[in-house]
Amino acid sequence: PGGQGFDQFLGFTLGHFNDYFEGELVNERDEIVPFAGDLTKILTDTASHFMREKREEPFFCMLTYQAPHTPVQVSDKHWSRLSQRGLTPYNTGIYAMIESIDEQIGRLLEELKQAGKLDNTIVIFATDNGPNGDRYRVGLKGTKGHVDEGGVRVPFGIKFPGSHPANGRKISTPAAHIDLVPTILDLVDLPVPEELDGQNLMPLLDAEHSDTFNYRRYIYAFKQGYNFKPYPGSMRNDHLLYVLRGPDQHELYQLDKDPGQRTDIMQTEEKWLAGMRD
Repeated sequence: PGGQGFDQFLGFTLGHFNDYFEGELVNERDEIVPFAGDLTKILTDTASHFMREKREEPFFCMLTYQAPHTPVQVSDKHWSRLSQRGLTPYNTGIYAMIESIDEQIGRLLEELKQAGKLDNTIVIFATDNGPNGDRYRVGLKGTKGHVDEGGVRVPFGIKFPGSHPANGRKISTPAAHIDLVPTILDLVDLPVPEELDGQNLMPLLDAEHSDTFNYRRYIYAFKQGYNFKPYPGSMRNDHLLYVLRGPDQHELYQLDKDPGQRTDIMQTEEKWLAGMRD
């Protein structure tokens, strides 16, 4: 991160840790920083300290938790709160970790509010993939590693500064992480380079222009190993999802009416095939 434009950094030395309560982090100078305690809270404390330092100037803070990734470890306080819901021990821990994250994010938002910065700050909440087990996913098919909606569609939200008209709106049009840069550049009145991947979503988020927003593209997903191959793979637009399970395994779903992928229309609805070809 120190070589990618970050002035300060405290984070992981590898893909993920096997202990949430004791281990080693690294800073922007590649120095080892031992930690002991709740990792989710420690990362939040670090972000909070950074934002207080930058209270009088613009700042960018990227806070990436490991939770709710395995191992399933969480404080007794959060475990006890969830243990009465009749879940498996594994899912009790996962949901307890999610509540821990909610608590810490709420704390940061309150600190920004108390500092008078919340109404002048863009807050983005995002995650990387669907759950790595069988738990609540609003009826979507698939989990982590699948190219179906349950593995690809994730929670995402932006809080715009002040009383921006997009705040509180729910958008069903598919979007992806590549849309963040062009969208934010437009929001802060900076030019959006034509060669950027992704699409500026501000016209879609603007209530006055959302009805005329021209959305004609596909978003692609592939499950990859060391050697690239086109399957399992999928592509989706605002109303269709095509899934290639294997060399001759083709599936098609009317995503806007069947987000749970219960009815494969590949063989029965020629009009959808024509739409895909278009």
